[in-house]
Amino acid sequence: MSYIRGHDWAVEREDQGDDFEDTISFPDSQVSLGIFDMVVVMRYAELVTEGKLEETQQRALQNCSGNVGCCALEKLLGLPDGFNTQFVEALHEFQESDLGKMIKQHHKEESK
Repeated sequence: MSYIRGHDWAVEREDQGDDFEDTISFPDSQVSLGIFDMVVVMRYAELVTEGKLEETQQRALQNCSGNVGCCALEKLLGLPDGFNTQFVEALHEFQESDLGKMIKQHHKEESK
């Protein structure tokens, strides 16, 4: 929700004449990178105070492999270059292996 509030705030700030050179595009608008950075920092603060930072970092690592921002997150967390990409590839290979498929089937049967 803060993203939506932040996006609206950022658009309003630009309408007031705040001028930043770089922009980031959304489907319905462009927001200056300087203002977007402020929104991101505010959201980061919310994640920290809500105790959701580590959970969100893990989701980003699992779902955004190869993304420039994810590579920066890996670096921030002290992970080796390409760690997440290699992990995701290895996990996918395991899931497609006979053992991975057997475990997946077993979990489906147990959840019934």
